[in-house]
Amino acid sequence: FYEESWPAIEYFARYGYLTEEKFAKRVEPVLLFEKVEGGFYSQKELDKEVYYTTDPEAQAAYVKRQVKRGAQVIVMRDEISTAVMQKMMLKSGGEQQFFRVDAKIEGEEGKLDNLDKLEALFQDLIAAKDTKVEVRALGDELPLYLLEDEQNRSIREMQERYAQINPDMKTVDVPAKYTVVLNSDHALIQKMAESITDEPSEKLRGLGRHLLALALL
Repeated sequence: FYEESWPAIEYFARYGYLTEEKFAKRVEPVLLFEKVEGGFYSQKELDKEVYYTTDPEAQAAYVKRQVKRGAQVIVMRDEISTAVMQKMMLKSGGEQQFFRVDAKIEGEEGKLDNLDKLEALFQDLIAAKDTKVEVRALGDELPLYLLEDEQNRSIREMQERYAQINPDMKTVDVPAKYTVVLNSDHALIQKMAESITDEPSEKLRGLGRHLLALALL
């Protein structure tokens, strides 16, 4: 019955958890977190490292990968959910960690030829500072994943919320930090590594843009 009633009371419970400390102490043990595959976890059932999705359909490829490897994935669709996660992490002293499904990826380190040239290509295509390129042996999966640092995203989202209240905050620039993960087991990535030169062709650049667009989808 409690799980059935949760959708009707979850915003009241989460808002109280964020704004009233006495209430927070009482409600924290009974907070529920929606499983991406259906049902709920209680606060005590959460692993030390939990992954969340803000949109299960849009982030389906990343959700599928985390579920496949046995990670807990919960659905957190809005800003109040993000704030709850941040408070839980602070209260745990870092023992409890939340990562969006596209924040990190597990897999053995892979090898590719001309990695420096591939790194330069994707840094140029993304046009974002601090872009890193990693190579993982990910088997029969997507050729490329695009990850965004969780801490950096949290700071950027917080700045955007404050900017709605204080217009001066709109001038504060918090650039995104991305990591491009290339799947060294994928034939397309292997072909790119074999054919890339110091001056990549427009065809190769177009392929890189296409792979990034697919990852963003």
